[in-house]
Amino acid sequence: DMIDRAFASKDDKIISNGKPAHAVYLIWKFLETAREKILVYTGHLSQVFGDPPVLAWGEPRLAQAAIKFLTEREGHLNIVITEKPDVNEEHDIKDHPLLKSLYDTYTGKGRVDVFCSSKETSSVSPFHYITMDDEALRLEIDPDKAKAYVRLDDRETCGVLNDIFERQAQDSARLFSLPG
Repeated sequence: DMIDRAFASKDDKIISNGKPAHAVYLIWKFLETAREKILVYTGHLSQVFGDPPVLAWGEPRLAQAAIKFLTEREGHLNIVITEKPDVNEEHDIKDHPLLKSLYDTYTGKGRVDVFCSSKETSSVSPFHYITMDDEALRLEIDPDKAKAYVRLDDRETCGVLNDIFERQAQDSARLFSLPG
């Protein structure tokens, strides 16, 4: 309820986040709320995370929200993964549940780009983060524990994170794109 109220009022207070399930809800809320652009800078695009484990990027509701973001708002979803993607050895990145859902339901609207950074450039940011529409962010200060801070009205920090993201994406290998 607190997150929903904060999003409704565009609250500019810092919101603390320290539980994997809350992190997934915040990511879903970003996808549900975004108008144009979401940038995701993450480690593995982990399907499951935490102890006890919760569905993370493997959560079907995240895929549904991403599909809605792409088709109804023709949004742009850009992801940089800094480590090996969370898919089985014998599978391709297109088999990741989130990306498979996007690929299987793509309607020609919106854009998705997924990059994997090289070892040389992956040290640009020790943090994981998501920015939404150049104004809201979730900055994960302890990626191993999903400890993060959220601000829904912070264009200055989003600008810095977006610049880091763009440099990282330019120096990374493209793994997946829609339209492709």
